[in-house]
Formats: sequence, structure tokens, C-alpha cells
Amino acid sequence: MRPIVLTSLACLAMTPLLSGCIAAVAAPVVGGGLIAGSSAIRGDREPDNSDQPQADDEKVSSGEVVASQDRAAPPLPSATPKPATPSPVEAEELRASTRAMLQSVREAELVPLNGPLPEPSAKAVRAPALPAPVSPSGFDSFVAHALAARTLQREGEEVEAALLSNPAALDGKRQICYSPRAGVLIDLDPKGAMFDTKLRQASHDEIAGLLATLRSNSVTIGWISGHPAAKAGAIRSALKESGLDAEGADTLVLMRYPEDRKQTRRAEFAASHCLVGIAGDTRSDFDELYRFLRDEKGAVALETLIGEGWFFTAPALGKAP
Repeated sequence: MRPIVLTSLACLAMTPLLSGCIAAVAAPVVGGGLIAGSSAIRGDREPDNSDQPQADDEKVSSGEVVASQDRAAPPLPSATPKPATPSPVEAEELRASTRAMLQSVREAELVPLNGPLPEPSAKAVRAPALPAPVSPSGFDSFVAHALAARTLQREGEEVEAALLSNPAALDGKRQICYSPRAGVLIDLDPKGAMFDTKLRQASHDEIAGLLATLRSNSVTIGWISGHPAAKAGAIRSALKESGLDAEGADTLVLMRYPEDRKQTRRAEFAASHCLVGIAGDTRSDFDELYRFLRDEKGAVALETLIGEGWFFTAPALGKAP
């Protein structure tokens, strides 16, 4: 055995020059673990730059065995093992489950506009979806707000009315609803006048569809005007002709006597309904205090109600929106 050892050592010393020696002893050297040490490959010390066969980095890091023709070396430890890479099938299943989860979240945040509201859930719905196309008249956001408020009301949450608790304070604080019935008011009169009941009414199919959604969700629609109650028949006919209240099921909020005021009628409607929204084309349609302000800038705190109970809309009757 002594000559064999000397021969092997001699060949190793002459490795760069004698390829034949490598052929004679390479297998025992690799099999004995003298070259494929993990510390040399992974950078703990300078690797051997000889022409000896070396293990591929990928195989070493994954723990594969470096083998020779005669015997295999034990598995090499990895200092920093790579995380397992999912198979194509597992990756596709993960992507599919993620898409399903995101879709369920999106659907949970929507309120259907073509049927009754869903049963109360743990999460309050505050941003209901609207059908396309969106109405340019302002009624889209008005209806969306009313539906969201109705959802909160059904879930037992506190809902603020569209009426100020103390108008003279000019602080923007609103009344709290106590009635279980939800309702909205739509002012029929254009700014500074009352609408002409003798005009032939244009069709308002888009707005009519939005208002039908309110009715299907048990939201009472009140039409308010400065006209006296004696004009109720003409107003009812105008609403039917326009399609805004084809069934004649809505409430008319008109003046009962000469001294009656819209502010009084709004308060009376709110006493029997949770008044969640008012639609009009001027600020005095929301509260009569605007008729007495010298400068509307003094009521800047009330601007927070615009879009949160008060909504500017085009006049519903008298002309097309």
C-alpha cells in the first residue's frame, strides 16, 4: 500500500502537468470528500482552483449528493437553504385562491341596486355601487347616500338626519334619527320660483330607475314644493307623465295654508321618517336659514353637509335634466 500512497501524492503535486495521474486517482479523492467540502464552495475559504471535478452550486445548496464512479459522498449541509419552490400546479392554485379572496372582498363592499338590501352583516356597507351610466343630474350620489344610510339603519347603527340640530349655531351638527322609517325629500321648485305645472314634462327614465331602487329598499320619497295642497292633482300628474312616480306611490309635501313654510314641512316629514337626504338646486332647499344670511361665508361649517345629506341636483320637473 505504501507505493500506491506515494504515487497518489506525487500525482497530486503534479496535477497541472500530468492529466494521466488525475485519471488514476481522481475518483478516490472526490469520494473521500477532499474537494467537495461545503465551506470551500460557499465561500468560508478560498475554493480550490485545480482541474478536479467540482459539484454544481445548485446541487450543493439543495442537498444533492456529489458522487464518483466508485462511491458517493454524504449529503452536503447548506448554510442558507433556499425556500422550497412551489410546483406550477401549486403556484396556479395559490393565484386562483388569491383572486377568489379579492373578489369576495370586493363583492362584500357592494350594495345591489336592483333588489332588496342584503341581511345585516358584521361590516357596515358605506360605499354602495351604482349602475352605469351615471346620471349627470346629481341624483346618482343622492341615491347612493340614501341606500348606504338605509343599510346602516337596518343594522342598528346610529344615523344622522339631513336636518341641522340647531340652525342658528351654524356649526353643522345634525339631528339623530329615531324613526325606523327612512325617507328623502326632493325639492321640485327651481331657484327663486315654483315649477310650472302646465308644462309638458320630459321623460326622466334614468332618474326614474334610481328612484325605483329607493322604493324597493323601503325608502320613502317625498316631493316638496311651495305650491299649495290644492295643486296636488297637477303635481301628481306631472310626476306620472315624467315617469318619476309612475305609480303615484310617493308622498307630496305641499303648503297647507298661506303662512306655511318649507322649513316647517321638512321638520314634519323628518318627525315621521329618518330624513337621510335632501335634493335641491339651491342651499335654501336644505334649510331656510340661507334666506336670511347676509354672507354665506358665515355658514362655512355647514358645507360639510354637501354630499353628506344635502345634494345639489338639477330640477326634476319643468325641463329635462
